[in-house]
Amino acid sequence: MGNKKGQNIEKDRHILFYKKDVYSFSLKEKLRRGSNVIDIRNGLKYLEVDIIGNYDYIINVLGRPLFVSNINENGNFELFWEGRFWEVHEFVESKWRSEADGELKDFYQGLILVCASMIKFNKGENEISDKLMESALRLFLRVSDSKINAGLKALYGE
Repeated sequence: MGNKKGQNIEKDRHILFYKKDVYSFSLKEKLRRGSNVIDIRNGLKYLEVDIIGNYDYIINVLGRPLFVSNINENGNFELFWEGRFWEVHEFVESKWRSEADGELKDFYQGLILVCASMIKFNKGENEISDKLMESALRLFLRVSDSKINAGLKALYGE
């Protein structure tokens, strides 16, 4: 985001992780009444409540989360293997934005699309998920093996 106000808001963005059994269809609507919920994702392992600002209301409704992640501080690629695709999406997007090399940009954008595809898949939006995955694969085909290796090393901090 371009302005300081937007940047401060993003710094206050968190994901609260709960057991999946607390999910219901009306939950997002209920939580949005008392807080600034961006989304609720029923992920592979956890129910994720993505929120900007104070999350006391969420805790009052759902109880204490298993853990809380600050989306701008906790990102790393290892979270992909835990099914925490939104955090990985944000982490890889930060690499993509600062990358000058065209092939590496394509590689990072492909990973972003894979994460988005998995998020849509977990929401049951299979057609959108498939289209995103196809777009990711088209990008990966444009990237050499050496750039893929370089990109992975950068993501893993090597």
